[in-house]
Amino acid sequence: MDYIDIPSLEELRGELIDSFYLIRAHNVRQSKSGKDYIDLTLADANAEVPGKIWDVDPFRKSLKAGEIVKIRAVVEEFMGATQLNIKIIRLPQETDDIDERCLIPSAPEEGEKLYGEALSYADKIKRPQLLNLVKTLYEARRDSLLTAPAALQMHHSVRAGLLWHTVTMLRAAQALLPVYPGLDGDLLYAGILLHDLAKLEEMIQNEKGLAEEYTVDGQLLGHITQGVIMIMLEGRALGVDDELLRVLAHMVLSHHEVPEFGSPRPPMTPEAELLQTLDRLDARMYDHFLALKTVEKGCQSQRVRSLQGRRLYKPGV
Repeated sequence: MDYIDIPSLEELRGELIDSFYLIRAHNVRQSKSGKDYIDLTLADANAEVPGKIWDVDPFRKSLKAGEIVKIRAVVEEFMGATQLNIKIIRLPQETDDIDERCLIPSAPEEGEKLYGEALSYADKIKRPQLLNLVKTLYEARRDSLLTAPAALQMHHSVRAGLLWHTVTMLRAAQALLPVYPGLDGDLLYAGILLHDLAKLEEMIQNEKGLAEEYTVDGQLLGHITQGVIMIMLEGRALGVDDELLRVLAHMVLSHHEVPEFGSPRPPMTPEAELLQTLDRLDARMYDHFLALKTVEKGCQSQRVRSLQGRRLYKPGV
């Protein structure tokens, strides 16, 4: 397979390369002169790189996110970051020998391992009712969880990204619990384990383990509302105490903190406050590390939309 891993493109600036990549985003835009061009985000298993197609035709306009393509491109530098100026692009042919493991963005650990670690944190929950609720919800969704992404295109939008995001938050929570001894560890672990679980019903996952689009319920309700409904229905069916369900549902309801991000109520308990803080922190760290993978030391990234358009800096030390 013709394949050059994205981080190594930095060493090939000025050269013409042939390689397979996955399209993560495809947008037809207009230049200041009014001419169409295509703005692409290309990915392999570990990183992303922007690409531009200046010579636009109907086929190139018809390409879409989620497709694997072979490109011939000049590796360029734009504002300190690597960018591909694409000259030729095509879809795979029957004779192509493609190893999708190199091309599908994935969590750094396998889904099975992450699932097992997530359940090991569930086992730290001392209240039997809460433990039973978490394990019941997880075990019913095990197969989907092993590969599910956490988003369409934002943070952890990779194969097994949902478990990766969850486990990273659980590791951080374990480190912080001794710092704040007034926290209820049962609620914190349960809230983290369940806060994004309804994303499984919010998005349609394809055979690559990536999200293709939102479901109807995902569009109309969203994972926060779906998550609260899931917790209340399953919790009452299992006989979970109403007060436990109330505070757990509040944690899920408030984990985006403010209405403009989807939460109708702000965090009103210490556990809810830490949950939303860890959620935001993990998402932002993901975006920082991804954006800086193809940036030289002492240079800035291109603008990162999820971080208010900031251009991130990679220290030269």
